[in-house]
Amino acid sequence: MIQRATCSNGCNNGNGTRAMASWQPTKNHLPGLKRFLSEPEHIRGLLNEDQPVPDDIAGWLARLRLLYGVPFNYLVPDEKMLPQESIRFFSLDPNWLEALLDGALSIGRNTSKDAAHDEAVKEIVHEAAARAVGEIRPRFGQEPPATDSSTVYSGFLLRSAVVSGWPGLEVEAYAANSPESLPICRFERLSRDVMLCIFSGLFEKLYLHEPSEGIQFGALYEPTNPADTRYQMDQLRGLGVPGGGIASKPAGEPVAQKNPTVTVPLRATQGNGNMRVIEAAKFAEGTTKASGGLPYFLGPGAPSPLTISQFSVEMVKSPQRQEFVDTTTAAGVPTLHPPNRKLPSVKRARAKNQRDLFGKGD
Repeated sequence: MIQRATCSNGCNNGNGTRAMASWQPTKNHLPGLKRFLSEPEHIRGLLNEDQPVPDDIAGWLARLRLLYGVPFNYLVPDEKMLPQESIRFFSLDPNWLEALLDGALSIGRNTSKDAAHDEAVKEIVHEAAARAVGEIRPRFGQEPPATDSSTVYSGFLLRSAVVSGWPGLEVEAYAANSPESLPICRFERLSRDVMLCIFSGLFEKLYLHEPSEGIQFGALYEPTNPADTRYQMDQLRGLGVPGGGIASKPAGEPVAQKNPTVTVPLRATQGNGNMRVIEAAKFAEGTTKASGGLPYFLGPGAPSPLTISQFSVEMVKSPQRQEFVDTTTAAGVPTLHPPNRKLPSVKRARAKNQRDLFGKGD
């Protein structure tokens, strides 16, 4: 395509000048070069495969794959899709993610040559971004999860007072027939009561836990009217002592109470209402229904008063857990049970918030 002239006896004479003048591209050179560079496969042949995608670019695109920077109204166009006290499950469409990254990479794509270049490097760039996803949320003392362009992502959106009430909420997700929990790629509170979580892989089971950093002592607050200030217990535990009743069951074995019927006595204030402080001595030794003591509800085998350890066994509240399990409908459509659950109202009290989401979990 280029005519090259040679000068055997030096190029400082007239012949050399004529040779340099003839060293020009032919009229077909530029169109041919344009055609060559308009083909992505030709551009791939010119790429240096040993030169990696810059970390800043791969990291930015990896965050985009996890929906960082995507406006929330793109994910939830209408509030009715995520009402108060509800949870929604999803999986990310690989084609949608590819289009999202392609849109981000289209900045500066003005000509067909730019389009051909982007098409040539598309696979390399997308693969680098997919591998970088596992490094967005490092886990202390663990290797980042292996991710690539074939990785499927699933997750949930939770809108509940639980999000603000328990900032240390814990989540675990498991794939079908797998004892290992799926890696969490993104776990973030988007607003006061909205949480987004994305896992690497498709989960079949999802567990939401209360924070498990400390031991809790407590009772349920479920007023039937605004003037009702009673706190009640819907579960007692065996104490492993002889004599019959709940107390004779193995130590720590939970026994559900109906209604619930165990009302916790509270210390009265000088005015109306109560201080929300349990009258521990009265609760630990009362043996009649009128006294409202634990020994009465635990049965004839319960000592009165209860020892400190026995009282603690009854009052301790282990972290509650809500489980969602993937089931398959008769039509073969996979769903999660409870399906896209709308949780009951939590406007009564924070203690009610806990019960709404976690119910009577383990």
